[in-house]
Amino acid sequence: MMNIYRSKKNPIIKPEDVRPFLSDFEVVGVFNCGVTEFKGEILLLLRVAEKPIGGSSKEILIPVVDFKTGSISIKVFNKDDPLIDFSDPRFLRSTREGCYLTSISHLRIARSKNGIDFNIDKRPALFPEKEYEKFGIEDPRVTCIDGRYYISYSAVSDVTGITACLASTSDFRTFTKHGIIFMPDNKNVAIFPEKIEGKYYAL
Repeated sequence: MMNIYRSKKNPIIKPEDVRPFLSDFEVVGVFNCGVTEFKGEILLLLRVAEKPIGGSSKEILIPVVDFKTGSISIKVFNKDDPLIDFSDPRFLRSTREGCYLTSISHLRIARSKNGIDFNIDKRPALFPEKEYEKFGIEDPRVTCIDGRYYISYSAVSDVTGITACLASTSDFRTFTKHGIIFMPDNKNVAIFPEKIEGKYYAL
């Protein structure tokens, strides 16, 4: 029988514990992490959501990956625009330009010896790079198969919607992206750690 209890230190990681990766941004969410054990450490692969700082009280700033420059560009929307729905703080809907998220997410590693006290990497493990990751990457799940760690995650864009993607690593320092594995709209895929009758399965 296993005893399960909630840590008295909950929440063990808060947005203010994570340094923003992007300049002039703030971390607004740390959540939906994947978890695994690696070389005596507990690793959390965090979804870190950042949003731009600044703008006037009548503006909302939207971060978007600019694949031509490899940087983050900022789109500015006027809150008085009657053609834009601002009712949900997580995103806006424009009848002219479609839907945008108000933050952009990447995946960051937190490392711990005891599963409670974590040191958080300063740089992302995985960052949006592809057109189908335009609005960010989210919600990782980690599975070890034959000594290699496979990370399924959700990618979001206005072109492909929400897709399930795959990356892998053997050391949690360098990562290989393998692209889309399930078409839109699919997210939060968990890969089984062993084959069943010769086939890999995912939930």
